[in-house]
Amino acid sequence: MKTVESALETLSTVDSYVDVDVFELASEATGALAELGSTLHEAAPFPAMEATEASGDGSVGALLQSRYGTESDREGADVGSSDRVEVRDGREVIPLGVDGATRGNWAPAFRVLREFVEELLVRAGTVVRRVRTLEDLDARRVCRSVRRMLASVRDVLAWSVAGARFVGRRADNGADAPITFASWASDTLTGGNDA
Repeated sequence: MKTVESALETLSTVDSYVDVDVFELASEATGALAELGSTLHEAAPFPAMEATEASGDGSVGALLQSRYGTESDREGADVGSSDRVEVRDGREVIPLGVDGATRGNWAPAFRVLREFVEELLVRAGTVVRRVRTLEDLDARRVCRSVRRMLASVRDVLAWSVAGARFVGRRADNGADAPITFASWASDTLTGGNDA
């Protein structure tokens, strides 16, 4: 997501596209978004995400906000000795586990990521409007692709959270066949294996 942010920042703030390779920057962004899509696909199905704030969500969310939030949010976050945060190579990492304490990291991670994607969508819209003046049709197309891919990521994040909560409530309430229902709901919400 930082690659996408950097590309959109450059494309939306430069005075002129004369010395900027618009196609290259936008292609890097689409490549990063495709990689994120593959990662989300590999990680699915996502664990249940409770609607209520779980213990520790505040510190995990604060750390994520410090990395991906608006400039005013990007101050250091104190996670203390949270068992939901790991240190790898001297950097704090938010693991997304399928069980244990790290299972609770999915909801704050998806919430912060979705907010970040919303911000990037605004920038992508600005870029799409600006590149209309370019003669290079491929550059204009790839910039529109960045915006469409960001919108798809936003939708997948929203649907995944809503779907996981819905399935979790049904499974917790004694549905007759929770596994069959979960599979059906996942395919319905995500379109099966089609991204």
